[in-house]
Amino acid sequence: MATPTLEEFIKAVEVFTKTSDDDERDAADEWIQGLTKTVDAWGIADQCLQQEDIAPDVHFFAAQMMKMKIQMAFPEVPQESHVSLRDALCSSLGALAGASVKRIAVQLALALADLAIQMWEVWESPAEDLIAMFGQTPETVVGLLEFLKILPEEIGNPLLCLTHADRGEVASRYGQNCVSVIPFLESCIERYSGDSSIVERTFACLDSWLRFGGEVTIAFAHSPLLGACFEAVVEPDPTLRECACEAIVSAVYLGKSRHHPDLNPALVPRALELQPMFADAAAANDFGLAQSIARVLVEISESLVDPSLVTGDPSSEQLAAIEAMCTVASYDDTDTVLLTFGFWYSFATLIWDISTHIQDPDERDRFKDQFREYFKLLYECLLRLVRCEAEIEAILDRDEELSDFRERAADLVVETQFILGPEFAMGELLGACQSEGVGWNDIEAALYLMSCRLAFGLKPDSEVAPQLLEAISTIRADDHPQLRVTSVKLLGDLARWGSHHPEAIAKIWEILLHAVQEQTLRVPAIFSILRLCETARDRFTNLEELITFVEHCDEMDLNRADTNRLLRASAEVVSHQKPSDMTPAFGALVRPIVAKLQTDVEGDDSPVPALERLGEVFKWTNIPSDSLKHVREHPLSEVCTEVFGTLKLVMEHFADNRIIIEEANRSVKHMLRSLDVHAHTIAGDILQLIVHLFQAHRHPSCLYVCTGIVRTFGRNEGLADDVLEVVQTLANPTFELLSSSADALVQNPELVDDLFRLLLQTLRTIPHAMYTEDLGLPAFQLGAATMLLRHRMAHETATEYLRQFIGMHRGIYLEDHEEERPRFLELSCQFIEAEGAKLVESCILAFIGELPQMYHADCADVLYEVHITAPEKCYRMVEAILQTERLSSSRATPAQLMEFLSNFDSDQKWDGVVDFREEVAKRFARIFTDYRTLDDGQ
Repeated sequence: MATPTLEEFIKAVEVFTKTSDDDERDAADEWIQGLTKTVDAWGIADQCLQQEDIAPDVHFFAAQMMKMKIQMAFPEVPQESHVSLRDALCSSLGALAGASVKRIAVQLALALADLAIQMWEVWESPAEDLIAMFGQTPETVVGLLEFLKILPEEIGNPLLCLTHADRGEVASRYGQNCVSVIPFLESCIERYSGDSSIVERTFACLDSWLRFGGEVTIAFAHSPLLGACFEAVVEPDPTLRECACEAIVSAVYLGKSRHHPDLNPALVPRALELQPMFADAAAANDFGLAQSIARVLVEISESLVDPSLVTGDPSSEQLAAIEAMCTVASYDDTDTVLLTFGFWYSFATLIWDISTHIQDPDERDRFKDQFREYFKLLYECLLRLVRCEAEIEAILDRDEELSDFRERAADLVVETQFILGPEFAMGELLGACQSEGVGWNDIEAALYLMSCRLAFGLKPDSEVAPQLLEAISTIRADDHPQLRVTSVKLLGDLARWGSHHPEAIAKIWEILLHAVQEQTLRVPAIFSILRLCETARDRFTNLEELITFVEHCDEMDLNRADTNRLLRASAEVVSHQKPSDMTPAFGALVRPIVAKLQTDVEGDDSPVPALERLGEVFKWTNIPSDSLKHVREHPLSEVCTEVFGTLKLVMEHFADNRIIIEEANRSVKHMLRSLDVHAHTIAGDILQLIVHLFQAHRHPSCLYVCTGIVRTFGRNEGLADDVLEVVQTLANPTFELLSSSADALVQNPELVDDLFRLLLQTLRTIPHAMYTEDLGLPAFQLGAATMLLRHRMAHETATEYLRQFIGMHRGIYLEDHEEERPRFLELSCQFIEAEGAKLVESCILAFIGELPQMYHADCADVLYEVHITAPEKCYRMVEAILQTERLSSSRATPAQLMEFLSNFDSDQKWDGVVDFREEVAKRFARIFTDYRTLDDGQ
């Protein structure tokens, strides 16, 4: 492109901001983006910013372009020009920031802050210099406050061309040297107290420095700014209140650190003085003011939660903080009360941590009794707040705001109920239900809190549970539907207590069986049936009735999820029958499904719904090993042989239908898991079938069936060779297919995922088989290629295979064969020597933009294994890759590349994979960030 001019830039901005034609806007945007990536952008932006009579939109785009150039391409500026660039930006900030819209001031402040940070070696005190330059008049103070706010925030900006060591040095220097910030902010509050815009910016700037820490925080503890913040919290201006709150909250966070001991003593008394003001605001229904004060009270109260609160004599301030939280929790606004939940969680966690170390149960109860009244009050507040409006006619909608609060309140009850104890809490709530004059919504609120796992914790000898079950059984069909729904949900939690009382199980089942017939109650009833069958499966005596009900569920037009829950419930109970009862029960459960499959084959109808149901049954048929100790034949063998015969018929009839074969293979996979080693009678037929299907149609699901067979029979001396032969038979053509073209991996991600799951299981079960030229080499080569595949599951499985393959010599799968570790280390090193360069290169490319950040951790894991296994080789490979044209010509500076390379020093002692991810993936990725990865507004 020809050398651009200022006039062309102005015209492009005008087109982009004013025209409504999308094509013209796109063309203008493309031109501006192209200019930004050239060295000409420096001059254009500088010219524009020096002219005050240009439109604000043009100034904004120029300031933004200057900021991006400083962030992304600062090495383009000769060192001798750094000072002149700084002076020009200072001039622009003084001239433009005060008179123009805030967004221009922000972009100029960002540009100047990023410049200051990257000039840290020669510009030692940017904050002090700009305060002296611009701190005298309100016109320039606005821009100065923006700069001072942004300066500490930008130190952590990963786009700046700084090494990690340099970044730490900048942070240390600014933390020590910027002590003049607090006096300047004090002067702003004093001189411009009537200008809310400047005061808000002052508090925002203070908040930024408090988040940063350093010497500034020491001055703040004894500064008039602290009092000004608390005074602003009760101001009527909501924006001013919010800015002051943010600053106080940041100070509280710092006060929790042992490095800032002066802060909390200064903050706590002032914060607790706000409690009466909160009560006044609440009484006056001033929700905004009440919420602002509540936020400060919550933060300061959380900072006082420490072991001394529960183990010794709590201070008067700690007791006042608890009282303050009780006061806030008593407020009628759910958003405000939600703010206190973090305090109650922390308080309860502290009580739990201490109580678990008290061995004597009576002493433990006495310890928790100290805090019972606080949590009793909390539950009373929650009981009032989760209550529905009495006037509503329908069931509460999940999208309503009250539903969200109820769910959060339920979570809080679940985590804190141990303090009151389920029996006591349930008794209190049941008493609330039975009080005189209560409405349906009061009863429903109490039942709702009981359903928050309180009933689940009741002991077999509970006195409350029988009363509760009796109360639920008296709820009539004409009662409010929300009350009936909540009571049906609660029955599922009562099932655990009921498992010790057969008559209670029968009563719960009777209520649920009637409830499931009603459309309104069907979903919660099915959930409770599932809970009943999970918790009382050993004593559930209505299995025949349940199976009959499941058989006719199509007549009720149930959706897929509800049908599956009923199948799961049935399978849970069947699995825990006596072996002699299990066979007929399981047959009664699956034979209607098998009959439907046969009908589908005969009528050439889709068998997918029936296959899904069969797979769900096998998925949840988990027979305890104790039940099989004294039986010669597995109780499900006969039925499974029959079922597999039908599945084989289905798979042969629909052999070319990928979806049907996948569902059928899902059933086969779960059947194998249910039978475990007893599946040997049909394992040969299964292997023969999946090999035939895969050779003919390349169905990926055949691979995961083979994965199950490897897991079950890979160590079986009689079947291991046959299993390994099938693995080879399936893997070889898959390797060929996935290597056949440049986009084969992209077009077949599911096949990649299933293949590496099979290879990973083979590695774990028959490790020596994976270090061969026929199987291990193509797997390693394909894994290296898959490192850059943008498919989360396939990439995750492939990297896990590579990680365990390379690190097998130090993994858990050789714990019984310690003598073989040196041999596997040698084999891993041979593979790295032969094929490791491509693998390491893929990892590095993933970090610098080939893959999104979500993939980086897995790549770092693989690179870590290479480094641990062959450190010298890994160092040489990384060094060579960094010298390639693609990386050496990037925006990363030589110092940044050398810092990254130093991470691979063979003498480096790594503490673990997490540290390695931090050193490699994060630091390396950020120094290669390209313009293309930036959002327009950054």
